[in-house]
Amino acid sequence: LSCNLSLEVDYTLPFAKRWELELGGGVSYDNHSYDYSLDSILSDGMAHDYLRSYNQEDAVFKYLGYATLLRRFGNFSVKVGINAGQKFLKGTWNGYMQDDVNRNYFVWIPSVHLSYHTENMHNFSLSYTRRTSVPTPGQLTSFVEYSTDSYSVGNPNLQPSFTHNIECSWDKYFEHFGSVGIQGFYQASIDEVGTLLDIAYCDVFGCNVPFSHPVNIGSSSLGGASINLTYRPTAFFNARLSATAYWCEYNVQYRPNQMYADDGWTGQFRLNVWTKLWKKVQLFSTLNYRTQAIGVFSISSPCFTADMGLSADFFDRKLSLYFNVKDIFNTNIDSWKNTSPYNNNEGTMRT
Repeated sequence: LSCNLSLEVDYTLPFAKRWELELGGGVSYDNHSYDYSLDSILSDGMAHDYLRSYNQEDAVFKYLGYATLLRRFGNFSVKVGINAGQKFLKGTWNGYMQDDVNRNYFVWIPSVHLSYHTENMHNFSLSYTRRTSVPTPGQLTSFVEYSTDSYSVGNPNLQPSFTHNIECSWDKYFEHFGSVGIQGFYQASIDEVGTLLDIAYCDVFGCNVPFSHPVNIGSSSLGGASINLTYRPTAFFNARLSATAYWCEYNVQYRPNQMYADDGWTGQFRLNVWTKLWKKVQLFSTLNYRTQAIGVFSISSPCFTADMGLSADFFDRKLSLYFNVKDIFNTNIDSWKNTSPYNNNEGTMRT
């Protein structure tokens, strides 16, 4: 079961001639409860599995407020802002053992945004944001979840992670053609939370088994660029191409005095085409391709998908028909490989 409630308020106040102040805030509450009840098959019937059955309930309550100040200098503008608030985390686990999580974190997010536009439709922007991410109740619990031949456990010592984001962009609109945009981005994370896979002796199983738990993995960075091209020669045809290439690297202290590092390039391409025929039928298609991608102790294989569809209106738009085909070539296969030094595995999933 889950319950999600939220309330937000925003207010914009222009003042003087080139100034604008925006204020806002909000509260939210997310609650989730789970009941895992499992039975084991024995030679003489069924038996309740007390080790793997448990009840879980977690909740996150937060209140945040923000303020931004905008100043215009002709075609140039500067916008600074701050977002701050408090997050309260609670969680309860009841099973073969009990555990409670009760934490609160103060978070604040400063930002600066610069933009400039010209009369002939050139647009430039540069922005910086520092974000704070806090662990979830499930990542903080010391409750051990056992599966058939492995287990997972949270980490009460997790710390919030911080990410510095820098983005710059340029885009230009051309009449009778469309638009072209180029974006550069860079992210640097400190104390990023990742899942560590290892092997250790377990009293329950009486042998060495794989286990997983979240840790502050250390530092990671991601930087790259993307280009977006929109071609719209008429009102009845639109094609959009997006291509992104980025470099990712991370450094992890796997065990005491043991560091693990990985890095690599990843490319992503997306093509959307839309057209209208006989003023009634709309055809659309989407092509997606991603090269090999690395993550924390993981490598994902390249993936390609193609979606197509059409829609039509009849009787002065009183009747509409839609026809969509997802993954028309049946190529959406997600393959991954775990690169943990002491726990190697791989898998494939068709979606």
